[in-house]
Formats: sequence, structure tokens, C-alpha cells
Amino acid sequence: MPHNRCESRLPLVEVTADSDLAVRRQPCRIEALRTQMRHGRSDSANLTFSVMTDSTEVNSMKLRAFICHASEDKDLARRIAEDLHKAGIDTFLDEWEIRAGDSLRRKIDEGLSNCTHFVLLLTETSLLKPWVNAEIDAAFVQRIQRSAVLIPVRYRLEANRLPPLLAPLLSPELRSYEADIRRVIDDIRGVSRKPPVTPFEALPSPSWSLSLRLSPLAASIAEMFAQRSVKGRNDPQLDIFIVREITGASNDDLIDAIGELKDLGWVKPHGVIGAAPFGYRIVTPTEHLFAHVDPYVMNWSVEQDAVRVAAEVANAPNRGLRSAEIASRLSWTPRRLNPTLSFLIGRRLVLASENIDATFVSSYLMSNDRTRRFVRDNS
Repeated sequence: MPHNRCESRLPLVEVTADSDLAVRRQPCRIEALRTQMRHGRSDSANLTFSVMTDSTEVNSMKLRAFICHASEDKDLARRIAEDLHKAGIDTFLDEWEIRAGDSLRRKIDEGLSNCTHFVLLLTETSLLKPWVNAEIDAAFVQRIQRSAVLIPVRYRLEANRLPPLLAPLLSPELRSYEADIRRVIDDIRGVSRKPPVTPFEALPSPSWSLSLRLSPLAASIAEMFAQRSVKGRNDPQLDIFIVREITGASNDDLIDAIGELKDLGWVKPHGVIGAAPFGYRIVTPTEHLFAHVDPYVMNWSVEQDAVRVAAEVANAPNRGLRSAEIASRLSWTPRRLNPTLSFLIGRRLVLASENIDATFVSSYLMSNDRTRRFVRDNS
């Protein structure tokens, strides 16, 4: 017998936010579902809708899923139902709920009225079922999207095969079954996929900042340079926007802190167009930063190291040494030796080769008349 326009559509189910999740049904559309059942198409009668408010509400309510499937997909539907059940989701599957002599109408009504989630198993077979191809008007979809979530689950079915009004919905595919059904379960239970937010903690102010009369932020930036430097000579090159992210400082506070270090001659901002509001993007340290900060951050004194290096140079047979040889004798890395070389050269306590060296500030040092006095006065 042909169905009228009303009977040809899926039942409209609205799930309210009441504690008992009351279901209001439009009678003519539910009757269409019941008519299909009376005509032997019980596999088309499995509809489930999930109330998705926020994750707190989902986790606190009694979760009930209603599996909708074609009879030909019974084995897969059973596997899905079993996995949902094991995950603590009470699941309605017709073969579990409907026994000999039961009223199909009453059992389906119970399943629909008690469910919180709808899982629609879509396969090549189920798409050929009359109820899948029934006309679904826009109002039905809008109401479902507004007050409940329909979960279409695809199995060996491309997303472009979905009916037009299901196409806008995210429809997970059971391709790698264990991982994919786990995601479906997590969605039903309201488990977020977003990683937890790490609480922001501003960098602690270095305890030595007062000793050098630095602001806490300027001291933190100076410490960053000292700790991250590899060669102790104009490195590292820090991106001011990364410094802002690490410190959590405002733009104005950063501008003040960099300006403070610049006035001391400890850093050099490199101006560039388009780096508002700073006017620069890269900031590099000078030798003066290491000379003042290393005693507090690196646990060595550049000034005391300078005495040891000056003594090595002054006592050398030819009153001169290669920087690489000094580093070898003292077992120092370039990070430790270069600030010392800068200290000696900057104060003209030694003569330095002007040859370019990729590792050291100068490749070769020679003593002058100040070298021995410096060693004598500081020993």
C-alpha cells in the first residue's frame, strides 16, 4: 500500500533537556515508522539521537545508545553494540531487547524514548533501504542539529555517497575498527580530543637581579642569553616575539627591558621594517653581557678567568698563544673562553690577531706591557 507524504518521512524526535530526557514525537511520522515495521522492515526502525550539551552534562547523564542498521549488517551492528556496552553505554539492539511475543511497537517506543544517542550504521546495503531514501525535510535536520546529535557511522562507504541532508554531518568511518570505534565511544561520552592546556607560568625573576641593579624582566632576558649561548660571542640570536611568548611579558614591558639592556651595552637590537611594535625582531648579546652575567648564571667569573688566560699568554715562550691552544690547556669550551678573550681585548690587556676565526673572538693572543701588570695586580 503506498504511503502518504507524511508516512514517507523519518520520525521527528526531539530530545529535551529534562532529567528523564522526555521525547516528543510527531504522531504521523512515528506512525510511518511503525507502518514500516508492520510490513516487515524492522531493520529500518533503529533510530537513536544523542543529546550533546557540554561534556559535563554528558558525563553525568545515563548514556543510552540506539543502533540503527540493516538486517544484512547485523554482525557489525552487534559488534558495535557490544563495544558500546563494554564502554558503559547502555545500548538498544533489537535482538537483545525484542523477544518472542513482545510488541514491536512498544519495544521500539521504549528504545526511542529512553535513548540519549543515535548511531546510524551506513553501508552500501543500508543505503538501499526505503527509509534511508525517504524524503527528509530541512526542518527535521535543523531540529536534530539544534537539540540532538545524529551519529552516522560509515562502513565501506565513501562520504560522497551520503544522502544530501546527512552530508553536512561528520560521519566517522570504521576503517581501522578498534581505533575508530574508540573515537565514536569517546564522542558519545563527551571526551574531548583537545590536549589539556598547560597553565602559563611566567619565568621566575633571577635572584641575582638586584646585585646587578636590573629589573626582573631584564635579568630574565639576560639569563636567557647566557644559558642559550654556545660560543659566548654574539650568540644566540633571539627572536623578540619568541622572547615575548616565553616570558609572557607585555609589549611595553619587553620594550623597556630590551632598552634597559641596550643602554648598558649588553644587547644589540637589529632593526627591521614590519616588526611593530618593537622596530626590531632579532636581538643579540654583546661581550659585556657575558662578562657581567656569567658569574651568576654559569658559575665562573670572566674577570678571574681573564687573569688565568693572561698568565698563560705572558708566560708563553714567545709571549703569545693560539686561542685553540689556550682552550686545550685549560679544558675550556669556546663558550667559556670567548667572553674572557673579549674582556682582555676590550681592555687592551693583550694584543689580538685580527684574522677572522669562526670559533674564537681572536685566533691568536700576544702579551703587552699591561699583561704582566694585570696578572701581578690580580693574583
